[in-house]
Amino acid sequence: MKKQRLFKIYISSIVLLASGFLSALIVPKLAITNMGIEAYGLFAALLGLTVIPTFFEFGITPGLTRELSRLYVNKDMIGFKKLARRIRLLTSSLSILGVLAAVGIAVSIFSDRLNIYYLTIAVFLGGFANAIMLFSNLQLIEIRVAGRIVLANLLRALYYWLYILFVIFFFALNVFDVRALFAAQFTSATVLCIIIFFFLTSKKAITNNASNIEVHWKTLVGLALPEQLNRLQSSILPAFERPMMLLVGGSNFIAAYDIAIRLSALVTALPGALAQPLVALFAPNIFKGKLDQNRYILKTTRNISLLFVLGSIALGIILVYKFAAVYYGVDRKILTNIALFIFVGSGINVLTAPFGAWLYADGDIRPLVTKSVLDIIFAFSGILMAYILYGPWFYILIRYLGFIISSAFLLWIARVYINKDHEEVESYIQGVEQQL
Repeated sequence: MKKQRLFKIYISSIVLLASGFLSALIVPKLAITNMGIEAYGLFAALLGLTVIPTFFEFGITPGLTRELSRLYVNKDMIGFKKLARRIRLLTSSLSILGVLAAVGIAVSIFSDRLNIYYLTIAVFLGGFANAIMLFSNLQLIEIRVAGRIVLANLLRALYYWLYILFVIFFFALNVFDVRALFAAQFTSATVLCIIIFFFLTSKKAITNNASNIEVHWKTLVGLALPEQLNRLQSSILPAFERPMMLLVGGSNFIAAYDIAIRLSALVTALPGALAQPLVALFAPNIFKGKLDQNRYILKTTRNISLLFVLGSIALGIILVYKFAAVYYGVDRKILTNIALFIFVGSGINVLTAPFGAWLYADGDIRPLVTKSVLDIIFAFSGILMAYILYGPWFYILIRYLGFIISSAFLLWIARVYINKDHEEVESYIQGVEQQL
């Protein structure tokens, strides 16, 4: 791979990072200033329910990326387009069930805080926004596999700019409330989906040769387990996590937690944004036998990610302590302490992304499954302890300490995996699994 192309991918990932961080600066500030901390706390709690539709991606993204890469390398564009279309149709149809589930849970939990009609509209808009983004993210896989990784990153960054613009638009109309925030998400996701569709239908997106090669469905589904477990954390866990925080921590605590999560993009966005592009880069090289090229990409990305994470953790904590609490209007001590746990835990966790991309591309998911299981155990143990002891800090401590432990395990495996041949790796992993 040319260094120039890798450099462009890094730059586009930084643009994605900056866009997400800008959204984290503008949207909560406008919301808290105009709605108040109580209303924003409720929005943050409902936000945890509206991500339920994304669970119906079923963790198929890495397997789909790998399988589409195989079809693309073999110039089977008929199979390429057919597989991508089928997966989009299946997951999008099922995600509608997630929207209905989110609405039902929201009404059962929060009907005493908001009018049922108001609540239903808000969660419906937020749920459909995430369902549409699920569809769009599957579209972006096709663009990445076709070699246009920079374009995919820039299109993903465009969502944040659209979201900011629509939030400001509703603010200008003086209709700024919980429904307006979710309406901004829905409108932004819809516009982005249309734009991505335009690029996919253009001749520049994907070439058009064909040789009709059979799709490996077992490979496609087989790689999904780690991402299914991750989807359980990112889609289902917030439905338990955020109502718990509102109940035992109050509006100020959950508002601070939501802000800290948004600001953690400063630490995690660059390595995280590189994960899916790296799968799209690694998989064709594996099919072509160019493993030395993959090792170069992996080591370069690992070193850049490490320097970036360490620097951004230090910078992020300073910014939160000095400016963020006053800027957002929340308790400084709560926000700073939450941010410290989240930045360190998430930063160490995201350092595993480049190696995880290699494992997905190579088809070896055992270390990833082990890490995901550990993360889930720590997360739900934290929620249980928070309810029992009536303290949201127990969740923060256990959850992010779990990230550090599981990430250390995966990085330990990664060091051996990169430096040894296949037979040594197989023997080593089996030994670790027996010890666990």
